[in-house]
Amino acid sequence: MRLLVEMGIFGGFLFAVYPISVARTHDVFEAKDAVVVSSALLLCYSIGAIFGPVFASGVMTILKNPFGLYVYWSLVAGVFAVITIYLKHKESLPIIFILPSPHTQPDRQRPAILCTT
Repeated sequence: MRLLVEMGIFGGFLFAVYPISVARTHDVFEAKDAVVVSSALLLCYSIGAIFGPVFASGVMTILKNPFGLYVYWSLVAGVFAVITIYLKHKESLPIIFILPSPHTQPDRQRPAILCTT
C-alpha cells in the first residue's frame, strides 16, 4: 500500500512537468507563435512518450533492478536541470523577489515590494 501511495505522489509530480513546460514556453514566446510553439512541444512530448519507456526499461535491465526506473528519472531530471541552468544563464532574465513591506501591520493585508536582481 505504501508503494502505491509513493507512486501516486511521484506520478503527480511527474505529470506536472509538461504543463509547467508549456506555461514557461508561452511566457518566452509571443502570442502569435502560440500554435507553432504548442505543436512543437506536443511533438517533443510524444517523442518522449515513445522512447522514454524504452530507455527506462533499458536502464532497469542494465541494473537488473526495478529501482532502475528511479535511476532513469534521476538522470532525466539531472539533464533537465543542467539544460535549465544553461538556458537561464543564456537568457539572463532578471529574477523577481517579492518581499513583504516592513511598514505593514499584522492584521492588514501585506503590500509587497518588488525587487529585481
